[in-house]
Amino acid sequence: ASRLGGGGDFLFGVDIETHHFTKARGGTANRDEFGHYSLCRPVDLEARVVQLGWSFGPAGGAATVRTRIVKPRGFQVSQIATDVHKITHQQAEKEGMDLEMVLKEFTDDLFYHAAGHGARLVSHHLAFDAGILSREMARCHMQETRLRFAAIVKKGLCTMDPHIGRWLRGCWGEDTGTEESMHTMKLQDLVQKLLPEAHDLLDRLHDAGVDALLHRKLGYAIYGLSRAPCRLSC
Repeated sequence: ASRLGGGGDFLFGVDIETHHFTKARGGTANRDEFGHYSLCRPVDLEARVVQLGWSFGPAGGAATVRTRIVKPRGFQVSQIATDVHKITHQQAEKEGMDLEMVLKEFTDDLFYHAAGHGARLVSHHLAFDAGILSREMARCHMQETRLRFAAIVKKGLCTMDPHIGRWLRGCWGEDTGTEESMHTMKLQDLVQKLLPEAHDLLDRLHDAGVDALLHRKLGYAIYGLSRAPCRLSC
């Protein structure tokens, strides 16, 4: 509970889908520029955003979910990326919005709720999503926005953090050995364990809005357990 910190009463989930990726991502654990656990290599953070999703709302309340496709400018959506998130280059060209417009809508929501409700940003592998978004803001010359975003990310919650994974495995009576990397739990595993009522959403993974909604729900589930951990350990 101490590691999770405050802000569990209003969570703001975020997720991105990118124009390309390599399956060999990561391999060396590190701490990113925001202080979060990361498996990213520098090249991973140069990926471009094709879809951005975010979800927010108070604990126990209805969630607002927004999903935006980004018009590709200066890059081509690769086939390997399309195979994952089902968005083709042609679809992004036709349905997408300008990157700066999408980022402004996203940060307007984030900044309002962060300032007005003490919202905490949550994502699975937050270092990846936030790192790429920060670089997209730089491309759009949104420096003030980027700095404000960075301050919020530093206080964010990464559901892939191995310390959280190790604690959860302990609650479930599983092996909690000392190797840090073994506790970076997959999003699907967390949903199956913590959100059985949301299992139907697993069929829609890699839609940024759906993933952002799941990140928010997982954040609330983790906070709930930190306040009453014996519900699992007993």
